[in-house]
Amino acid sequence: AVQEETRHFVVTSNCTDAVRKDYENRLEAYYKYFTEDWGITLSPGEVKGKMTFKLYRDYDDFLRETGVPWGVGGFFNFVTAELQLYHDVEDPEETRDTLFHEGNHLLTYLIDTRFRYPTWLNEGMAEYYGTTQIDQDGKFHVGALQYGRIVSLRTDKANDKFMHLRKDILLVDQDEYEARHYAYGWCFVHFMMQSPKYGKGFRTFFATLPKNPDVKVENKVYSNVIGALREPSLD
Repeated sequence: AVQEETRHFVVTSNCTDAVRKDYENRLEAYYKYFTEDWGITLSPGEVKGKMTFKLYRDYDDFLRETGVPWGVGGFFNFVTAELQLYHDVEDPEETRDTLFHEGNHLLTYLIDTRFRYPTWLNEGMAEYYGTTQIDQDGKFHVGALQYGRIVSLRTDKANDKFMHLRKDILLVDQDEYEARHYAYGWCFVHFMMQSPKYGKGFRTFFATLPKNPDVKVENKVYSNVIGALREPSLD
């Protein structure tokens, strides 16, 4: 494996140089775009040194070295502050999507390294940014529709299994957050981020949540905060 440093990361990878450089460039560009877009600044000493990014050449290496169960496509570890992914030669776009999803967890972590966003917001925002595309001019395009998530929502509605936003999504902890929940979390965050009416307030809520003295960490409080934004119901 090769280890090298970029501006913000220490990268370890056994991929080819070309593949490694592609991911490095995407991650650095994502870091710049996200921190500038959200106005993220780090307090001195919050992050000591550069963040760790480990990229594996295939899924077998990824599973063997990380010890995660089959089906996990990548992850950001909040304890070690490490981003770990693999490159899928047969479907590189899928793993690039994973880079933007898991990379969003890393970037959200940088807003305040001592704070943990509630699951629905952390995963919903990661899903929102997971569709990111960078065009040939280096411009970022975020917030595209996820048709697989839409199918999941419509299937639930057709089968009379549609979840309620407050009790089934906003109050669910990480260990209870399953595949179906991702569709609802993404839908709600996408609506709020794209809404001319609610977007500005939602972005302020997200960016200032770690430092808001009036908001407690308990997940039950977040539904009340979102309620103040007069969000539409999903049910």
